Amino acid sequence: MAKFIDYYTLLNILPTASEELIKRAYRIQSKELHPDQGGNEQQFIQLTEAYEVLSSPTKRKAYDQEYAYHQQAKEQTKERPREEREKSKPSDESQSQKVYPRFSFDYVRYGKVMFGALIGFSILAKAINALDESSEPEIPVNPIVFPVEASEESVDITPNTESNGELLDEYEVSVVEASEKSTAISTGTEITEELLDEEEDSVGEANAQSAHITTDSSSLYVRYLNRIYKLEDESQSYGKVWETGSDAEITQATYIQFEAWDDLLNEIYQTLKMELTESDFVNLRESQRTWLVERDRIADAAIVDFTGGSWEAPIYTLAQTEETKKRCYWLVMNYMN
Repeated sequence: MAKFIDYYTLLNILPTASEELIKRAYRIQSKELHPDQGGNEQQFIQLTEAYEVLSSPTKRKAYDQEYAYHQQAKEQTKERPREEREKSKPSDESQSQKVYPRFSFDYVRYGKVMFGALIGFSILAKAINALDESSEPEIPVNPIVFPVEASEESVDITPNTESNGELLDEYEVSVVEASEKSTAISTGTEITEELLDEEEDSVGEANAQSAHITTDSSSLYVRYLNRIYKLEDESQSYGKVWETGSDAEITQATYIQFEAWDDLLNEIYQTLKMELTESDFVNLRESQRTWLVERDRIADAAIVDFTGGSWEAPIYTLAQTEETKKRCYWLVMNYMN
């Protein structure tokens, strides 16, 4: 008589699981146990056999009857006296040697780890911000004007002061006009660049210009690090979609996450474009182009086992999102720190 194999335990699902849940469980387990990925060939064969039986309504009905019989026999075995269980221990151990899958994604544990990491990052960011505020003296935005008592000397000096103020205003206007012209020229030349400059949008450039004007390098580091932490907090709200959402909802959620991280990356890139020297920015631009090709390659490799399925699009977008998030961290840590 062939040894009975618990297919439900093998797929890590309940006997009441639906066909869609069985299909998803098989995809996850087969990816881990496939011989080409370093898995056990015998376990992969048993996993495939379990999926073929449980995915067919006729075969599953027959298997459920046999499953109920073995479960009843298992319960009767637990109720036997201790002496009989000790005598039959070798046979019970041979029947209990079932192959359990090595992979079982624990969403609860993953959520706890990510939540703890986010708390740690937020505490670190607050500590860095407090250290910067305590170490750097405050610089007044508006100049302090001291009152001058009216006297003959002040009356004599007033015309010269007013003329100097007019000259200073003209100089400031000329400087602003020159900077605007140079910005327009550099923007016009950069538009003609090939792959990377086509991805940069006007919103990221406007935000980057405002950050460049109002902050220094240390405050840029704190600003964008906080932006990254905030975006990670917002991304946690999409975690339940992978558990209870449909395929369409999962695809939409991953695309929204990718757009948010891609916009932040473009804004950081535009800020560095104005902060770095010309030679440093040329090197960064070449590095960015190389990274874009590598990001697409990693995303293509991630969907090898999902090609043609409903999860192909969300897995591809999720891989791009993870690489974009790492790139944001890398740019801030290496160029703004």
